[in-house]
Amino acid sequence: MSGDKRKRGSLDSFVTVTKKILTTPSPSEQTELVTLDVAQETDGELEEPGKTDSTDINQNLIVIDSHPETHDNDIGFQLSLHDPPTNETKYRLLTKPFRPDKKYIFPNQVGKDGIVRRFMANWLAQYSFLSYSPFYEGAFCSPCALFSPLVSKQCATIFVHYPCSQVHQLKHFSTLIKIHLNSENHKLAIEREDVMSIREHLDTVEMPSGSNFISILKQRIDAGDQLLQTHLEKGHRNSTYTSPSVQNEIIELIHEHILPKILYHMGPETLYSIIVDGTTDSSNVEQLSFLIRFVDPHSNEIREDFLAFIPTTSSTDEAIADHILTSLKRYKLPLNNCIGQTYDGAPCMS
Repeated sequence: MSGDKRKRGSLDSFVTVTKKILTTPSPSEQTELVTLDVAQETDGELEEPGKTDSTDINQNLIVIDSHPETHDNDIGFQLSLHDPPTNETKYRLLTKPFRPDKKYIFPNQVGKDGIVRRFMANWLAQYSFLSYSPFYEGAFCSPCALFSPLVSKQCATIFVHYPCSQVHQLKHFSTLIKIHLNSENHKLAIEREDVMSIREHLDTVEMPSGSNFISILKQRIDAGDQLLQTHLEKGHRNSTYTSPSVQNEIIELIHEHILPKILYHMGPETLYSIIVDGTTDSSNVEQLSFLIRFVDPHSNEIREDFLAFIPTTSSTDEAIADHILTSLKRYKLPLNNCIGQTYDGAPCMS
């Protein structure tokens, strides 16, 4: 830890000078923090915006290698290695990340205000995309940290290029996570990479069963489909139409084809109930399964139809409610016609 302790402005205050270089916040993130009035919070040693010496941007982070047994599943340790993580490593970090158990003791940190702070286990439960690193004793956003492009130190951001671990970062965690959630890069990671880019990386991993899509194609070839076999074996690599992006496009087209047929069975005055169940997919992404239950006015039969999987970044009741209202609006289902609701795997909504 350096002995030169000077006042830092804006987000620079959240980084401590030590011995392991990982990069630091960008000026744009500092601006975002000022907009959210971080400087008005309880830390009286934050300087006015604009007074930070640009030559001090190159910061370091603490490395406490006290948990070598967790290295294989520690996102921080894997990112600290000289070589970037392989696709197999990314798959492991997404599907089997290190998760602190109830007996895990998070380190105490004392701020300049004398208050002891530590990382909270419930943050990991509330924000499922976060992975805790014992190596750095802080948290990363898994999809952003694993799939974001390399950047210069001046453009580095918390949760992505360095963890949330220092006392000032823990003090302002709610503000920092809000900034990260509202960042364009994170939105793209959640909206696209959770359902597309993550699969693009994971489908290249050599796994015994392979992807379901490829398995179906192989089954067709084994059944004697010579045209398909010729296409896959002799066709150009850029036109085989088997890439994960094509797979996702096929799924989306099927969804667009089936959805109107489901909604056709509902009249403008049809009363319905919603069924929402929380689940985690194979890439460790939290999702909501969204179903509706209603009486078909054409046949007077009770129907229960699945409408969509909805990726979610938070398991709070407010976040789930927002996803539900957005989905009802998307499918043009009048909220006034909703007469029942059940949340089997989303207990916070009960």
